Amino acid sequence: KTTVLKSAADDNGEEDIPGLATLETADLAVLFLRWRRLPADQVAHLEKYLQSGKPLIAFRTTTHAFNYPKSHPLEAWNRLAPDYLGGPPGWGGPHFHYGHTSTTAVSVIEANAKHPILTGVSTKFEMPSWLYHVLPDYPPADAVQLLMGKSVNPEKAATRPPIDNPVAWTWTNKAKARVFVTTLGHPDDFKNDTLQRLVVNATHWALGKGVPKKWTGGFAVNVKYHGIRPTKK
Repeated sequence: KTTVLKSAADDNGEEDIPGLATLETADLAVLFLRWRRLPADQVAHLEKYLQSGKPLIAFRTTTHAFNYPKSHPLEAWNRLAPDYLGGPPGWGGPHFHYGHTSTTAVSVIEANAKHPILTGVSTKFEMPSWLYHVLPDYPPADAVQLLMGKSVNPEKAATRPPIDNPVAWTWTNKAKARVFVTTLGHPDDFKNDTLQRLVVNATHWALGKGVPKKWTGGFAVNVKYHGIRPTKK
């Protein structure tokens, strides 16, 4: 059984995700968040799950899942990623991207090519998403890096030369949870069979199940991309 929770009152809502109590009985949480400011009672459900040591999968903007203002009682949640995902703390500084008009060339990191999550995954492919910069501090040294990204046609390359960055890794977080993180996840990325296979594999791996050796894939993804929306202040 899969339960999908969405923000209210629409996809751009930042302060309400009804139904988070469902995490009480979840075997796996898949997070795709960006700059939320959820109320304390909803955060409490997420906190309980995170501290349980149950597995996690996180996509792209979940590296900056929360954006509480300074001195807010929940401001510490802006640092969700370092503690639980092995990602950078929030957005800005060394955590940036190479421009919305760029794309990302992805390749399997050869040293970890036999990792179960990479079963059936193409060794090289290109994604519509722009590359996130997470180095040098993330992912942590004890993470297993699976995929490396190279920015294609980066913006401002003359003043900010692009650096290859990991775009997928596994990690064991402070709650001893099995974690898979990818900074891929633009809506159009999910139309790619390779990313679909990666997600299927990661789901099996996170749950401690054998990764399917064969996969008939893919499945239709028809998600309209609305472009970059301004963040509410």
